[in-house]
Amino acid sequence: MPFAYDSVSYQYVDLDTGETVPWSDISRALERHKNSLYIRVEGLAEGFHDGSISRSEWLNGMRSAIKDAYVASYIAGKGGRSNMAQSDWGRIGGLLSAQYRYLGSFSDDLLSEDMSELQIAARSRLYISSSTQSFERGNAASRKLVLPAYPGDGTSECMANCKCSWAISEYSDHWEAIWALSAAEHCNTCVERSTLWAPLYISK
Repeated sequence: MPFAYDSVSYQYVDLDTGETVPWSDISRALERHKNSLYIRVEGLAEGFHDGSISRSEWLNGMRSAIKDAYVASYIAGKGGRSNMAQSDWGRIGGLLSAQYRYLGSFSDDLLSEDMSELQIAARSRLYISSSTQSFERGNAASRKLVLPAYPGDGTSECMANCKCSWAISEYSDHWEAIWALSAAEHCNTCVERSTLWAPLYISK
């Protein structure tokens, strides 16, 4: 369906009906995209393990998958490609640089450790999972906010597997941001954040 982002309500709108598109629909679309990327990196793990692709081919394929995950997630959070500023692309570049550094260590471990295909695939999936932080950063940036931490940014015990999200509300003189727990099991860090930032007040 054709839709556009309303920068006043910070919501996507269905252009055919004029109705607001629930963020849950956006989240499901991103999950479908992530699932396709999980399949890609699992295929790379299989290819490297059985010798059908080289380590450099595996590395290039992983970089491409991670970039696809982070770019799509950030754009969705920011409100679409038309709302992307140069600073947003720079922010994505910084996130990708960090992930590529971690990936370089992973690549070295492929030579120094006897890893099974399943182990390679599981570790590869974490890079895609961590793109949750890219969405959350884009969502905060759409409001010109910088938050103290982001789900999936590696600062919680659950690391890239974080299933939390920020729920952000606007008021006349301030913002309120709540670290929201999902229905999943949560680590101690996220439980503490859900109490500490319930909400987090940010003055305008």
